[in-house]
Amino acid sequence: MLIQCTAALIKELGKKPKELVSAEVGQQFPDYFMAWHANIIRMNRRKTIVLMNNATRYPIVLYGLRKADFARIEELIVEAIIEVMQLEGIDQSIIDLYVEQMGDIQYSKTENRTMTSWLNNTIREVGLMGDYLNTESTTQKYLSIPTSRLLQKFFDEDYEYPFVKMHENLHRLYEEIHQESLSESEVIKVPIYELDIQLEMAGHEIWRRVQVPATFSFRHLHFVIQTVFDWHNSHLHEFTIHREKTKHLAILMDDDPETLYYVDTDRFEVCNGRFTSLSEIFSQNDTLSYMYDFGDSWHHIITLQNVSESNELRATFVEGKGERPPEDVGGEGGFAHYLEILNDKNHPEYEDTVVWADEQRERRLTDHQINARLKSVLSPGGYSYYLPYTLEN
Repeated sequence: MLIQCTAALIKELGKKPKELVSAEVGQQFPDYFMAWHANIIRMNRRKTIVLMNNATRYPIVLYGLRKADFARIEELIVEAIIEVMQLEGIDQSIIDLYVEQMGDIQYSKTENRTMTSWLNNTIREVGLMGDYLNTESTTQKYLSIPTSRLLQKFFDEDYEYPFVKMHENLHRLYEEIHQESLSESEVIKVPIYELDIQLEMAGHEIWRRVQVPATFSFRHLHFVIQTVFDWHNSHLHEFTIHREKTKHLAILMDDDPETLYYVDTDRFEVCNGRFTSLSEIFSQNDTLSYMYDFGDSWHHIITLQNVSESNELRATFVEGKGERPPEDVGGEGGFAHYLEILNDKNHPEYEDTVVWADEQRERRLTDHQINARLKSVLSPGGYSYYLPYTLEN
């Protein structure tokens, strides 16, 4: 594997000119797929290496590096590539093949202006992903996911996503090494959780069933729930696991300081939902709760129904029943009053309530429309209330 470094990174690594190999890689497969351009930057005043794969423009980020880390930088790079590919749901045998083909890590200067420009663009995009930066980890795997879902230009080719290019190149690598065909879908092999999500409301049956990759974080699951219930993602939320012998576990999003204000640390252990995978929790629990809107207090019970395997890293809406209450209706009491008004066309608030509810109630979307919206879960924004343009027209 070749790491093509900027002058700043070469200096940081202490590499002498005689230790560097030729920077000429070109577009010869698989050489360019085994080559990464890299630079050292500061994020939160901490030394950070950003790597960009030559063939795919896929980003890998190593954050908060100390002197001891630079002494084992090659080990950290390999570990980071493995961790990120695992999070992407890549079949472990394919990951092992890529690592095997890496060989020893060598270093060179950057190859040309185009590749340096691409690297600078990757660094800029990484810098925009502050919500996904885990200050407690060296490998920033949850940052790689959204950044790799930004469209990039590839020489004379059309625009494409780096994660798609990575799948294509891993597929090609397997076929060239093993001299046998492999469908592109077989590059991915990820455990899938089928989850039943019940909105707890007396006298109402409101539920959704979804399939979600085990590698997703609880931030991703939050976006899935918001999408399949057509909530507006405009209020605080938390996940809770009730435990008998130890403190209950609260899974919070610390990107909103208000969330931490509500938790009772005497009763709850707290972990960060942005960087906690579903597999970490569902490997030990099959039921947890999700609270959305601490004012209206919409309480959802999430139950693990089944575990299967998929060749796609995506969330899927399976089925559901019941229309959820309107946003900001005032909890169960407010919802009861809302229904009372709608059932009486002579009520003095009827017309105003109908107009208000048009923007607040759940839309009647098809399964296809819901699943199209779920494609946003791994994107930089993570959630979009709007339908894709092609589905609106």
